[in-house]
Amino acid sequence: MVKVGFIVEGDTEKQIVSSESFKTFCRSKGIEVLSGVLPANKKERGKDVFKNEEKLASFTALLYDMGADFVFCMRDLEDSPCITSAKDEIKSTDEKVKKVIVVKQIETWFLADVSLMKKYFGDNLLTIFPEVAVPEIISKPEEKLKEISVATRNGRGIGDKLLFAKRLIMNGFSIEHSAQNCPSAAYFLNKLSVLNTQN
Repeated sequence: MVKVGFIVEGDTEKQIVSSESFKTFCRSKGIEVLSGVLPANKKERGKDVFKNEEKLASFTALLYDMGADFVFCMRDLEDSPCITSAKDEIKSTDEKVKKVIVVKQIETWFLADVSLMKKYFGDNLLTIFPEVAVPEIISKPEEKLKEISVATRNGRGIGDKLLFAKRLIMNGFSIEHSAQNCPSAAYFLNKLSVLNTQN
């Protein structure tokens, strides 16, 4: 098994890569996800962790010490002008460090899992919100999720962002489903799937 460690921007990314469904998918590809997703300290998360070469190198070294063969750095595109510039902000030249940029925010991946969105918000979701079929064009995915929730759940919003993400994961969120409608999710899965050929 190839062992993979993760350095993530936010708590939602951490929830996704720590979920049992994601770990099961990875095991089916011959990949073991290390349990320590970094940074462990919530206050250290955010884009700045990737811009600090020294700090990023120390997190990477820690994951290698834990047995990682590869390290994935995951961050949102958000306000960066393009994927290339967002990748350039991840200050690592290590070939075993894989840079994954989520377009626009991690909530894009939730929106891209159309079967889950229909299950959660109703079968007529794409009739009311056709843009969900192409989620990477949505400039503020988190706001779009709130809008969908209010429109389809009798005015109820999503509440706490992290609890809502947890509910979506528990209700069957699948990156494989997301990858069908979301190029950044497909890129991520492809990067994972070829690790066995690179080790």
